[in-house]
Amino acid sequence: MRGADLISDLCDDVLVRILELLPDAGDAARTAALSRRWRGLWTRLPALRFDSGSRPEFSAGNGGAHATALRYVAFVDDALALRAAKPEPAVEHLAISFAVKRPVPPRVVVEAAQEWIHDAVRHAVRSFTLELHLPMDYIRKPGMTKEKSAMVLDGFAGSAKLETMRLALGGAIVQLPAAATFRSLTELTLEAIDINIASGDGRLLDRLLSSACCPQLQKLRLKELMLAWQDKFLLEACSLLEMSCEDVGGLGPYDMELRTPSLRVLRMVSIGVPGEFKISAPRLEEIVFLQCLPLYIEVDGELPCMRSLKVELYSHGYAEAGQNDFSISLLTACCTSVRCLDVDLHVTEREEEQELIDIIYGQIPHFPHVVSLAICLTLWELHSNRVGVAEILTKCSNLKYLCISNKMEQDVGTLELHNFLCDHPDYWKLHDISLARLQEVEFMGLAGTDCELRFMQAVLRTSTQLQKVTVSFDPEYMMKSGRDAIALIPPLRGGKWTPRSAYLSYEWKYCPE
Repeated sequence: MRGADLISDLCDDVLVRILELLPDAGDAARTAALSRRWRGLWTRLPALRFDSGSRPEFSAGNGGAHATALRYVAFVDDALALRAAKPEPAVEHLAISFAVKRPVPPRVVVEAAQEWIHDAVRHAVRSFTLELHLPMDYIRKPGMTKEKSAMVLDGFAGSAKLETMRLALGGAIVQLPAAATFRSLTELTLEAIDINIASGDGRLLDRLLSSACCPQLQKLRLKELMLAWQDKFLLEACSLLEMSCEDVGGLGPYDMELRTPSLRVLRMVSIGVPGEFKISAPRLEEIVFLQCLPLYIEVDGELPCMRSLKVELYSHGYAEAGQNDFSISLLTACCTSVRCLDVDLHVTEREEEQELIDIIYGQIPHFPHVVSLAICLTLWELHSNRVGVAEILTKCSNLKYLCISNKMEQDVGTLELHNFLCDHPDYWKLHDISLARLQEVEFMGLAGTDCELRFMQAVLRTSTQLQKVTVSFDPEYMMKSGRDAIALIPPLRGGKWTPRSAYLSYEWKYCPE
């Protein structure tokens, strides 16, 4: 005996809510085959998601990559056309993911993507995501001259209702719109795009991100952008609060200037080879600058609101190379206001490279208000000197929290027991490390050497307010050394050491008598 169809008796609003839980619009459309009750119900969905990777009928093995791509494009186009026939309720969210395999012609992808972007505008959606996954030979590498089919967005009218947009275009060349405006756009992500189709397109990027085009823009993320043949990137965005740039660059040096009076958070990671970096952002609260070595930095005014700063430094380098100049300038600009400091420190001295000199000593400013400090050490030798760490610690005398983590780059397979024994001077002892206010300390990724133990003892020596200390060792190095970790942790009074995991991590807590 067949059971009663209780679900179909539910009201339309409840059924639509059930359809919203399905991961793909194709799944929702297939419910029309259940009964008349379900027919056309999916066209009322306020959110449409299309993902070629989740549909077995669109796998490359089913009829060849070219035919499969054409079927997927037709499926999405038909679904959007059916949805457009019922304008009420409006589509609010549209997301399309298209994974392309060889030998699909680039024009198939480009024309489909262009049409889907226009569909998003026609539907007046509030959020739009387009994600393309293209074969490697579609993507131009720096220095290559091979032209690809370009995605032309010139003439694109923009949208008055779009609030969030993410375009991840798999490295495709894009000709940006020259006159589009997005009056309601608050969040924008541009990812894996080659802006290199015509002279002046770089300036079109400046315009696209400006207040003239996006007056409400608050969050901006640029990732894997190629700005070929551009000598300057200028961003003028009055409402921007948060900006992230990662893997953004071109074929040569270029200047970068930010005029962002409302900016609170700035993250810059691997932004190519900028010549000059100028910034006007008096309300900045958080900065991350990694893998970026501009030749010059200019900060307009002071940064009185700065609370958190993350930079990278090199302990040693060549004379006049200026490896730390940018980071030191940034540290100096923020030293009177920052409270949380995070440093990636590359300890680069090598015995065989006698030309390397200490480029940190005397360069670090005093940080009177820093209470939290995290230092990530990249060490190329087991007994690399910690003079750079000591130099930073002497400038942060009011610390309450300290974390020093090691990232060992020396091949553990080349080490023997005698390599872990220390017979070298500790040059960091020339620094007067005084951290009386320390409350919590973490030493992470230790290799198990005597010089590490001596350094920990020096850091903790003057601390009178300690509440918690954590020490953890790298398992590969400890296995190679054959040493007992408990013998390599500093003795402390007023508390008790307890093992945390596999006797490679220990925790000390203050225990009042």
